[in-house]
Amino acid sequence: MAGARAWLVRAVPGFVLVAFGVVLPMLPVFGQHQVGAENLRWGPALAGAAIVVSAGPEVSVRVDEAVGRARAAR
Repeated sequence: MAGARAWLVRAVPGFVLVAFGVVLPMLPVFGQHQVGAENLRWGPALAGAAIVVSAGPEVSVRVDEAVGRARAAR
């Protein structure tokens, strides 16, 4: 249960970005700008998908270790 909750906490920002990628291009301001709407759709959607896919705890641990090694090397 705790693992699912931790994953959900890390994945929620990704889901929010995917939702922005779907909803924002539907705004009337983009009605005449299809290229801008497409860019706005794919940017947040892909970033959100990447966040959701990498939301596993092992990724977080590996990133923390890499940052720690980089700081120690300075």
